[in-house]
This record gives sequence, C-alpha cells and structure tokens, in this order.
Amino acid sequence: SGVQYPLSQRHLGCLVRDQAGHHFAHRVTMTTLAITLLPSGTRGIHTTRQSLLPAILVEGLTPRVPEDCPDIAAIFCFRDQDAMVDGVVNWLGERFPEDEALVSLELDLSGLAAVATCEWELAVTAPVPPSRILTWSVI
Repeated sequence: SGVQYPLSQRHLGCLVRDQAGHHFAHRVTMTTLAITLLPSGTRGIHTTRQSLLPAILVEGLTPRVPEDCPDIAAIFCFRDQDAMVDGVVNWLGERFPEDEALVSLELDLSGLAAVATCEWELAVTAPVPPSRILTWSVI
C-alpha cells in the first residue's frame, strides 16, 4: 500500500505507481497545470458503464466533476490501451458496480482543450461530440 495524500480544492489527484508496483495518490497543484490544445492525431481512451453507451453515442461526452476529484470538470482519458488495461485492473474497476459491464471508447482528441494530469492520463476539459468516437468495445 502507498501513501495517501488528501486532496484539496487547489490540488488534482492522480494515482501513481512506484517502482515496486505500489499505487499511491499523487497530487499536482492546479497552478502548475496548464490547459493546452492537443495536437492533431491525439487519441485517448475513456472508460465508462456500458449502460451509458446509447446516450453517449447520440450526445457525446460532457466534462463532469467526479466525486473523488472535485477540482476539475473533465472527461478523463487514458493515453493508450496499456494504460487503460492497467487502470481498470488495478484501481478504476473498483469505482464501478461489479455487476455492470464497462466499455472503452477510443476518442479523437485533436485540437481539444486538456490538462495532462499525469503520464498516463489526460483530463479533457472540452465536450467530445459523438463524431469523435472512433471505436468502442466492451471490456
């Protein structure tokens, strides 16, 4: 088990894995994070409940403030498939009901506003329309 840091309104939390493979909360001061426009070709993988998929395919994704990270309204995306699998297996899967299937959505994030919260995650601060959902699959 790793060290747990409390999160405040001035910090954004991110789970980090140390060299021994332990996960711990890492906090990043919001003033050190910059919102940037993502370069052309940037992809991200968003994971959510399968029951939400029909609405997402029609309406797209809207930035929301998660209960466990009240500092930023965003659509949280893994940077690649390996990061997504690692996240779902190690910590993200625990946030969803055990009896509900999950889906991963590959998104075209080119030109959208985002914050790089840590090495494997982007917090997209702009809505993602359905036309930017490239593929989806049940996890």
